Amino acid sequence: MVGFLERVISGEWNDDDLIKAFRSLKRLWGIVLGTNVCLALKDGEIYVETPAKTIKMGASRGNKPTDGDKLEAYMTIEKLGKMLSKLTLKQREAIFWRLIDDSKENDKPASNEELANMLGIARTTFIERLYSSWERLGGNSTLLRDFLVYELLRENYPLV
Repeated sequence: MVGFLERVISGEWNDDDLIKAFRSLKRLWGIVLGTNVCLALKDGEIYVETPAKTIKMGASRGNKPTDGDKLEAYMTIEKLGKMLSKLTLKQREAIFWRLIDDSKENDKPASNEELANMLGIARTTFIERLYSSWERLGGNSTLLRDFLVYELLRENYPLV
């Protein structure tokens, strides 16, 4: 088992573990389903979308996930789902768009301002929802803020 996933499953996670787990949600679903997936948010619920049909061409490259990998991924998905169910719809939106969604424009993540505009709310409202949801999950909003500042600055993109 990967250490941070094991800690999330057991409930003995720290903020870094939980951030990594949310940011890995797409990959975890891919392991469980055995295909590439896209995650979408509709009415506060996360939906997993798979290609209509996957055609395998030639030999597979890389390691195929084991049954243990699939079980660990599924257990982590279940744990994250239970945690997200404790949040309001608007809090789930903030977590999804800031931590789970991995879409980028011009290879750069969206800023808080862009996400707030997309949701039709003020940037401060978006940030408030994000941090209050993180605290509701049991995390430390200061550590989340530090992580986000580091990640967005690492991508050479303003946080505003």
